[in-house]
Amino acid sequence: TAGQLGRLNRVIALKELGFSLQEVGRLLAEDVAPAELRGMLRLRQAQLAQEAAAARARLARVGARLHVIESEGHMSTQDIVVK
Repeated sequence: TAGQLGRLNRVIALKELGFSLQEVGRLLAEDVAPAELRGMLRLRQAQLAQEAAAARARLARVGARLHVIESEGHMSTQDIVVK
């Protein structure tokens, strides 16, 4: 039905924003106030920004390591730190 299609579209949209199925279920089951939804979206935005910053830092470290390897022709296993 049209109602089910609308609900499915909301589920997909919320999942694409990174909400868990549990969170999506709660958002659909409860009458969540717009202010609460805005708060949840701002929190998700902050989480994604942190993840993006961490990914950019890892990307920079990979690039730096590649530069070292390309300039020296090899990489010493002593240069690798396991965390």
